[in-house]
Amino acid sequence: AEGELKTVGFYHIPQTSLYSVVIADASYMQSYSQTIQRTTLLAALFIAVLAVGCVCFFIFPVTRDIRRLSRFATDITRGKHDLSTGVKRQDELGDLAESLSKMVDTLTEMLARSEAATKAKSEFLARMSHEIRTPMNGIIGITYLAMQDSRDAKQSRYLQRIDNAAISLL
Repeated sequence: AEGELKTVGFYHIPQTSLYSVVIADASYMQSYSQTIQRTTLLAALFIAVLAVGCVCFFIFPVTRDIRRLSRFATDITRGKHDLSTGVKRQDELGDLAESLSKMVDTLTEMLARSEAATKAKSEFLARMSHEIRTPMNGIIGITYLAMQDSRDAKQSRYLQRIDNAAISLL
């Protein structure tokens, strides 16, 4: 029709030396261009929603469990025992949580053994101290009496050495 705007386009046909000429109404081309823009916008919006969904579904649970493991480690260093990591996963993070729990159990057991050994050592030293002090006091007392009665210089030197050694041991 006369006075109607037309759009002319050239297209090269691949692998040939031929060109195609396309003549179309401008309004048709404008509506086609708007359709392409809307489709592109919808596709971009869909991809953005999909990306946010993936973050929520995959990333947030991982960071949540990492925070749980961090709190678990902090609580353990503050002396809280009999805690759970709160992480129930079948992946590397789950393996890490299980390893941390086993490590804490082992350290708790080792701490209990260490405390028991320290208590046993203290009791042993207290008993041995008493067992040694009682006879040493007897030795020091008898040595003192023997030194009072001794007239022989050689015997007095021996008794003095016994007395010094007994006092050092005491």
